[in-house]
Amino acid sequence: MKKGNNRVLIWLMVLMVLSCKQSGTKDQSTATGPATAKSGQPYSIDTSETVLQWTAYKFTNRAAVNGTFSDFVLFTKGTSETTNVLSPGDSIVINTLSVDTGNGIRDDKLRRYFFQVLHSDTIKGTILEAGEETGKMSLEINALSNTVDYRYSRKKDTLILTTGIDLSDWEGEEAINSLNRECYELHMGPDGISKLWPTIDISLKLPMKIDSVAR
Repeated sequence: MKKGNNRVLIWLMVLMVLSCKQSGTKDQSTATGPATAKSGQPYSIDTSETVLQWTAYKFTNRAAVNGTFSDFVLFTKGTSETTNVLSPGDSIVINTLSVDTGNGIRDDKLRRYFFQVLHSDTIKGTILEAGEETGKMSLEINALSNTVDYRYSRKKDTLILTTGIDLSDWEGEEAINSLNRECYELHMGPDGISKLWPTIDISLKLPMKIDSVAR
């Protein structure tokens, strides 16, 4: 009986050791890099849920004015095994007449005194380089094309691309001055100076979806 009890104790100790090793292995397998599609199914961009936002600035202390465009088309080449699905050649075409700030009077002034003066019914962006977290894209505004850097991050299953531009690089000074003249008092801050900045921040939120068809 004594030998039998010893054997039981030995087996219990072996099982405890194996259990601890399995638990440690599971913890170490936690993913920290780009998410991989479940069951080998690749990701693609849900273009119907993509959101484009921009932020302009007025006053000398740079008060933010936020807006979006309700009409744009996103062209992507296909799918990827991770959520880093952007690739060279992907592009976006924006209808500037669809500008939306939540204020109809302001939107009309933007169309008439900014975009028409800028001679830009559309804005086109094309991905040139796509790295793990950064890349380069060409941006065509006012019949001029410039290369800009962008960054992107992932929040759950949404890819967020951000960049900043200076409209002076697209000869946008005339359009900025035109809008500032029309909105002179509205752009005047507490210091009595009317100011509209040429810099704009842009954010593109790209929801990911698992493509159950592509293999």
